[in-house]
Amino acid sequence: MKNNVFALQLDKVTRLTAEWCGPCGSYGPVFDEVSSLDIDTPEGEEFAKKFGIKGIPTTVVERNRSIPQIVSGLITKEHLLSLLEK
Repeated sequence: MKNNVFALQLDKVTRLTAEWCGPCGSYGPVFDEVSSLDIDTPEGEEFAKKFGIKGIPTTVVERNRSIPQIVSGLITKEHLLSLLEK
């Protein structure tokens, strides 16, 4: 189940992923509890360039036009939630 409380506080939470990426698949269930905007790297090339993303999975938290938080690699649910609370 998605937590809609965060949708009120955030502009966007995005995860860059790829079908062939093992860690991306492991992170999927954690991410899906919080958000639903996944961008597969071939389709998300412009998005990745915009934020200088070079590795996947990467999570981007954009909040109210402030500087986005960008975290590369597999993260835990607790880490993701802590990003959303900042």
